[in-house]
Amino acid sequence: MEHALPPLARLEAREQGAHLHPVDRALILLRLAERAMPERSATEALPLLPLAERDRRLLIHRRATFGDRMPCLAECPSCGATQEFELSAAEILTGLDEPRPEEILETDGWLVRVRALRSADLAAAAREKTPERAAAVLVAQAIAEARGPDGETSNRLPDHVWPLIEARVAEREAAAEISLGLACPACGAGWTAGFDIGAHFWTEVEADARRLLSEVAALAERFGWSEEALLTMPASRRRAYLELARVT
Repeated sequence: MEHALPPLARLEAREQGAHLHPVDRALILLRLAERAMPERSATEALPLLPLAERDRRLLIHRRATFGDRMPCLAECPSCGATQEFELSAAEILTGLDEPRPEEILETDGWLVRVRALRSADLAAAAREKTPERAAAVLVAQAIAEARGPDGETSNRLPDHVWPLIEARVAEREAAAEISLGLACPACGAGWTAGFDIGAHFWTEVEADARRLLSEVAALAERFGWSEEALLTMPASRRRAYLELARVT
């Protein structure tokens, strides 16, 4: 079910996420969009959702909030020219795969269960000081269980097993990513770029929250109405009052 992020929730999201990491901002948007959905469990741990499922839900709520078309900008890595284009949330949703179930990697008597990465894993990796350490943390987080040749659970894997797990994790996550094939109209260069729906949705919500604050300030000063009354008012009616405020 699609749930738009209401105007009051957009202001709330901007306030809560102003100084937070992008991973946390994406979860704030998801939580605020889904808090009124009775079919979602109140105890559901959003940070533990597979990233593919988190992004699928964010795309659905973004489409409900701002419509299907998503204006985007990209900078050409070859010449630096800025490219403007649009994406369709519906088309991206159609191309998304379901989150992949856990897989078992077997090598030299070791059985390693590999699961999908989650927002909590990204948050753990973000605390590391180097990209190498962050990548190592993500691989370690993706291990649901490891059993040695003796059948016992163990956290001490042989060195030669780690590259195999890293490759499997990279393969699984690449399949869940939203990738765009782009071409520069200025120089003709082509490249592949990832699309982060959490960051995109946040940028739009932040800009819209600034617009809403400006509208509320103007109408509150002109008519004396409260913020809650103005933000629960249909957008078309609020625009009509803004026009009236400008001409009178």
